Amino acid sequence: MDIKVAEERPNPLLHRKEYVVEIGHGAQPTPKREEVRKALAELLHVNKDLLVIERMRATFGAPRSRSVIHAYESKEALERTVRTHIQVRNGLRAKEAKAAKAAPAAPGPAAPEPAKKE
Repeated sequence: MDIKVAEERPNPLLHRKEYVVEIGHGAQPTPKREEVRKALAELLHVNKDLLVIERMRATFGAPRSRSVIHAYESKEALERTVRTHIQVRNGLRAKEAKAAKAAPAAPGPAAPEPAKKE
């Protein structure tokens, strides 16, 4: 897996750095998010738990992907800013179980039967 940083922008208001990276993966399939996060943590010298892959798009017909990565300054900034489903996707939060179905409602008044024609 070959990773090149195409763009880097600091975002002090959200306490993060934003990266756009090109990932070349040769004849291999698109790499898993966990693999990319681990490789980026080593490349950028950032804690893996503070890296979030917002988007990872494979280029059709080419062995490369383009990703948008955010590196946060703290866990609190990450939790305050990143949407829950993105945290779940990146393995930073456990998926919440859906709420139990509510008990069936009491039956309402019976509908009148249609009048029969003679």
